[in-house]
Amino acid sequence: MRTFFEATPHELLTTAETAIGGLEPRKNSPTAPQVRSMIDDAHGLFTETAKPRGVYQPITLAEFEQVYRGEGGNDDDTPLEHVVEDAVSLALFAVTLGEEVSQHISDFDAARLQQRSIAIGEHCFGCTAGAGSSCGGATT
Repeated sequence: MRTFFEATPHELLTTAETAIGGLEPRKNSPTAPQVRSMIDDAHGLFTETAKPRGVYQPITLAEFEQVYRGEGGNDDDTPLEHVVEDAVSLALFAVTLGEEVSQHISDFDAARLQQRSIAIGEHCFGCTAGAGSSCGGATT
């Protein structure tokens, strides 16, 4: 049975502290207000534009295989193939945040991003981006 659902943006939002997962700058950091402002701006934009809704529908293994294979765009061997074999039940689950959010993403301007300052706090975040931590977290 197909189930449709809607949510409010507030039901999906998490706290700023949870969102940045311990990477927040110290309270006395000169970048703390900038980081907080950026998070507040993102929360504001999300609550103003998001219209979350979705659909959930249980499916059979045969239906799943047809959907998964689709137009052949998925890799031949993925972890999903091995997980599905042991699944007790399967379902399709799709969610959208709405057209306004999609439009904001479509309007992304890389050149404008390069002109913005980046709030990095007291460390570079290179280690969290997979760049290692040989710098000790110092900025140059």
